[in-house]
Amino acid sequence: MVGDGEPLWEQDYDDCSAGVLNRFVHGLYLATSVATPRIHRQLWPDSLQLEQGFSPVTLELLKQ
Repeated sequence: MVGDGEPLWEQDYDDCSAGVLNRFVHGLYLATSVATPRIHRQLWPDSLQLEQGFSPVTLELLKQ
């Protein structure tokens, strides 16, 4: 969470910042963090875009 109380993934961070945060907050190696697929969400129009690489189980859970 950042100072305003919102979780990091709700903020608009670029890939570099997210990679560094994942390293220190979640213990991921930088290469692993950068290679991890991401979810892109926008408010208007309300849409969700997924990068390739999510497991079928994760995709099914997101559809629910």
